[in-house]
Amino acid sequence: MSKLDDYLGIESLDDNIADKNSEYAYIAYLEPIEITDVNSKGELVQFNRASLEDQIDLIPAKQLEKLSEQFPNKVTGKIIKYGNLENIASLCFDKLKKEYSKLKETDEDVDSRIQQLESYAIDGRLCADHQNESSLNDLANKVFNVQEAIRDLQSKNLNNSGTRKK
Repeated sequence: MSKLDDYLGIESLDDNIADKNSEYAYIAYLEPIEITDVNSKGELVQFNRASLEDQIDLIPAKQLEKLSEQFPNKVTGKIIKYGNLENIASLCFDKLKKEYSKLKETDEDVDSRIQQLESYAIDGRLCADHQNESSLNDLANKVFNVQEAIRDLQSKNLNNSGTRKK
């Protein structure tokens, strides 16, 4: 930490933690994965909802490993280092808010969750309460929970309209 940061009381992430893999990853869907789909081993796999081509999500790192193994041609992604977790969480959150604003049907609970998460923003960027693993994971978990609620609404909206958009 620099002397100015010490003087101002600005918290910074320890270099050892910054270079460490977090519990989260980002995933990009290269092809859609249906609610019921066949994995690379020819096994039938059931999901709660479909994932659309070009969709990018913040997910638990273990889930990325599993999806990459089961659907190597349909997904790509990377485990996020703690030093970049706030940035990726912020990017995902901004994208989610744009997607949510385009939905015909919204939800008061999701509105409330978005508003609560926006309280973590400083200059338009999400910031954890503290620069440690626990706080960074907590922030990513909040984004993940908002994402899941929005994805559920998107799925519901798509099912109600009778069409699927890519």
